[in-house]
Amino acid sequence: MERRSFKPSAPLDQRLEEQAKRLRKEARGTPPGVERDKLIRLARQAETAAHRQEWADIPRLASTPVMPEYRAYMVGPEGNFVGYEPMICADDREAIGKAKRLAGQYPVELWSGPRLVSSIPKQRARAVTHEIQQGRMVPKPAM
Repeated sequence: MERRSFKPSAPLDQRLEEQAKRLRKEARGTPPGVERDKLIRLARQAETAAHRQEWADIPRLASTPVMPEYRAYMVGPEGNFVGYEPMICADDREAIGKAKRLAGQYPVELWSGPRLVSSIPKQRARAVTHEIQQGRMVPKPAM
């Protein structure tokens, strides 16, 4: 079986702009209602699609680094998630540091999309070694 090839008559963005003009002209001749709204919506979609290459060519957007998104899930005693904290961090190291601060009452699992970044055990409470007296932080006396 021979494969049929199709040679477009004009570039895609030009064909989409022509389609948008045709749809808008058709909408002007249609009475107000569902059909007219549909034609206007299709014209807008065609106009938007026609400008897609212009947006892709903007160097600012292409070179902007994307910061990874993370979620720190607090794991309950039965292994279920009892809550989560969304985070945007520069890298895994920064995300792990933030997740360690969350691991107080519960252990934390840090995820970046489908990837498990780290499992952080429940942190023990640190002993209080200082106290505030007369507006100043001073070492707490040994007991």
